[in-house]
Amino acid sequence: MKAGPVWFLAGQFGTTECDLTVPPGKWVFFPLANTECSSLEDPPFHGDTAKEQRDCAKGFADAINIDELFCEIDGVPVQHLARYRFVSPQFRFTAPTPWIFGATGGPGTAVGDGYYLLLVPLSRGSHTLHFGGNGVDTTYHLTVAR
Repeated sequence: MKAGPVWFLAGQFGTTECDLTVPPGKWVFFPLANTECSSLEDPPFHGDTAKEQRDCAKGFADAINIDELFCEIDGVPVQHLARYRFVSPQFRFTAPTPWIFGATGGPGTAVGDGYYLLLVPLSRGSHTLHFGGNGVDTTYHLTVAR
């Protein structure tokens, strides 16, 4: 993302490590573990209404083992990760055909549920962000610079 106040990072299944330069003054947002259900996905991740999508996403998010979640910023553990669970409102999106979750894309709706962190802008210099759990182990070596 090149504009706006928030820099979005991804967590991926398995072990991922990468170097990334973040502009100064950007908040950093990323999922520790999350799920979503949409009108475009096949069962069991399908829901037609906001309530069906919310219930579906909640069911999968309830299965996240909070005891496995971890996050360290520059080697310092973030405490009380259970406090960072969030359920999104239903949102609209358009997926390409094919897309990562199905053979047919198009306009759809979804609800997300999971554990997310939003960090205040990091100081200039090098930082290490290590997070994951439940099959995710992600390390970002961040450089905050112009």
